[in-house]
Amino acid sequence: MKRFLSPEDYEAIQDCLYYEFTPLADPMDGALENIARLVNAGIEPHIISARDDRSRPFAMEWILKHRLIDLIPTERLHFVGSGDDKRALVEALGISSFLDDKIAVLAHLPETTRRFLFDQHDISKQIELKGADAVVHTWKEFADLVD
Repeated sequence: MKRFLSPEDYEAIQDCLYYEFTPLADPMDGALENIARLVNAGIEPHIISARDDRSRPFAMEWILKHRLIDLIPTERLHFVGSGDDKRALVEALGISSFLDDKIAVLAHLPETTRRFLFDQHDISKQIELKGADAVVHTWKEFADLVD
C-alpha cells in the first residue's frame, strides 16, 4: 500500500486499522478453535504483536472481547514496538514455531525457529519466500502442522 498512497493517507489508514477498527474485527475463520486445539494438545502459544503504546489497549480490547485470554494468559501476551523487535523476544522465550503474515518479520527470526507464513490470499506464489519454512493458508492448516 505504501507504494500507492501518500504517506499521510497510508498513516490515516493504518491508524483506523490499528486503533478504533481493531475491536470491531471478527476473528479469522478457525482461529479461536484451532488455538484452543493447540492448547488442548499441551502447546502453550504466545502472542507477539508489534503495536505502539497507543494501539495496545485496542488490541487488548479485542483479545478480551473474543475471550482469547481464556486460551493465552496475559503472561504469554507480548507487545513489541516493531516487527524487528520480535526476534529478540522469540530468542529469549525459546519459541520453536512462529506464525506471521509478514515475510519480512519471518526473515529476521532465528534459523532454529520454524517459520510459518500465514498467506490467506495466496500471494506467496507471486513472491520469493526467503525466510519462511512453510506457507499456511488457514488456521487449521497451521494447527495440523504444529500439533
